Amino acid sequence: MSRQIKNLVVDELQKRYAHLDSALVVRIIGLDAVSNNTLRRRLHDKKIDVHVVKNSLARVALKGKALEPLANALEGPSAVITGGDSIIDVAKELVAVSKEKQYKKIELKFGVIEGDREVISVDRIATMKGRREMHADILGCAVSPGRKLVGCMVGAGGRIAGCLKAIVEKGEKAAAEAAPEVVLEAPPEVGLEVAPEVGLEVAPKAPPEAAPEA
Repeated sequence: MSRQIKNLVVDELQKRYAHLDSALVVRIIGLDAVSNNTLRRRLHDKKIDVHVVKNSLARVALKGKALEPLANALEGPSAVITGGDSIIDVAKELVAVSKEKQYKKIELKFGVIEGDREVISVDRIATMKGRREMHADILGCAVSPGRKLVGCMVGAGGRIAGCLKAIVEKGEKAAAEAAPEVVLEAPPEVGLEVAPEVGLEVAPKAPPEAAPEA
């Protein structure tokens, strides 16, 4: 390979991987052509990219980049896997694929997560929680306190209402027991005095006047 071609390959690798901080490495050299193409198409449908790289050129292209630890660990024929929702989800997919009879010859090697300097096996990465699982956990944590709060509010509300009712009933009972018994007595009979009869005196009749003599 001429120096000019090597430089072109290095430039292409830098454009493809220099901005990434997570990737996996597998070995697919043992697959036949049909299985190889089927696997690539299957992963491509999930937005997962597979690219076989030349190790020495990958080390040059990724020097000083987030994936440098990955490039330095390359040995033998290697394919770099990138894409997907997250590199953990990609690792889970690769582990699932490797268990299928058609892809038994895939060798899962290692990977780098979010620019970490540690190179981790693909199997170990696949045991971690992916983005969807993390979102589910976060949602569960956010919803759970709300459910507990509502339950407490409903339960407390019922208990408070019951207590208030008991207090009111108790107060009414105590007030009834403490109040003196009021006896309603009939008012005394009022004697009606009869006014004495008033005698009507008849004025005596005046004697008839005598007629004057003629």
